[in-house]
Amino acid sequence: MFAFPALAQSDSVLTLPQAIELSLKNNFDIRIASNTEQQAKNNSNPGTAGMLPSVSAEGNLQRTVTNLHQKYSSGLEVDRSNAGSDNLNGNISLDWTIFDGMQMFTTMKKLRELSAQGTEAFKIQVENSIEEITAAYCEIIRQKQLLKTTQEQLVLAEERLKIADRKLANGSGSRLEFLQVRTDRNTQQVKAQQQSTALSAARAALNRLLSRPVETAFVTVDTFPAPSARTLEGIRANLEKQNHTLAYYRQSQNISNLSLQQLQGKRWPVISLNGGYLYTKLDNDAGFTLQNRNSGYTYGITATLPIFNGFRLNTEIKNARLDYQNAQLEYEQIRQSTEETLFVAFRQFSDNIDILNLNELNYTDAKEIMHIAQERYRVGASNFLELKEAEQILEEAITNVVNSRYDVKVSETKLQRLNGELIQ
Repeated sequence: MFAFPALAQSDSVLTLPQAIELSLKNNFDIRIASNTEQQAKNNSNPGTAGMLPSVSAEGNLQRTVTNLHQKYSSGLEVDRSNAGSDNLNGNISLDWTIFDGMQMFTTMKKLRELSAQGTEAFKIQVENSIEEITAAYCEIIRQKQLLKTTQEQLVLAEERLKIADRKLANGSGSRLEFLQVRTDRNTQQVKAQQQSTALSAARAALNRLLSRPVETAFVTVDTFPAPSARTLEGIRANLEKQNHTLAYYRQSQNISNLSLQQLQGKRWPVISLNGGYLYTKLDNDAGFTLQNRNSGYTYGITATLPIFNGFRLNTEIKNARLDYQNAQLEYEQIRQSTEETLFVAFRQFSDNIDILNLNELNYTDAKEIMHIAQERYRVGASNFLELKEAEQILEEAITNVVNSRYDVKVSETKLQRLNGELIQ
């Protein structure tokens, strides 16, 4: 597992690293990928590759009861009922292939490549989960900030409604203005309720990714993680070395090449050593031989040379070469696709930062517009509609900033995955 350092945080606050660590422990897809990786590691051993001898032992004990009648030329007669016969035998045998055209060594290399590929597959699943967890966690931050903005607007709407009510009561206001203000307050209440529902849905989505009950209560931080400075050239330089998807398909090439070598090894003879030890014992209650016991050992060498099998091996080798060529083509296809994805992702990340900067400038201007509109409304130089328009401009500016910060983090996480940074 890929662990993050423990953070000195309050138990009530779930940080992003803590959420990722929980996902690595609990997420079903990661646990399945981890088991698959372990299976590939278990298979990577000399025994599975056929490099070790095969030893077996066998034993047998059999009792036979017969009725015996024998007559000899000498005139001797033997007549015996329920004569018992015990037959005991056992053997130990060994068979060890010492040469098979280097197939066993090629198989060992292939098993190691399959184990390494299983590790890369596990890392890819971890990366996908971390990217998904990050987006889900930041979605909660976004919904929290949008809810806060809506609630602040609701507080202002409530205050305006009190002012409009007082003005209507003392005769300085109009019924129209009062209805407009109350309608605006009700609209803000609806927005706040909708935003609260969206926040609850975002929390449930993160709980699902953490493989725990969706109603589990927790608190997240309130701000987005700050992005890091990046260059396209810096990421592209590490792409071949650090991208786990490319590593996975490079290993597919190696595995296809080793499969071809395995088939080519079948053209060579197979030489095996064999040996064994045998023990037998026979006891008879009656008959010419009352006891017979044998023991001894055998050893030898066996060579098998394939001569002709209907050109099936030639066909298999030709197809294996084509499989290897396809693996090379597939890797090149994935490499080009990954480079395209990287270019688009970096452009998106850069554009999102530029958009964020512009939205933050707009937010600064919107705050000043709001301040001016409030002063004008306070001294009676403007009406409610002008103040409401300024508030809408500010609310839209805040919403754009929040969404831009979310977009920056999500696009940065995608770059981190492409660059192999999510799991160092």
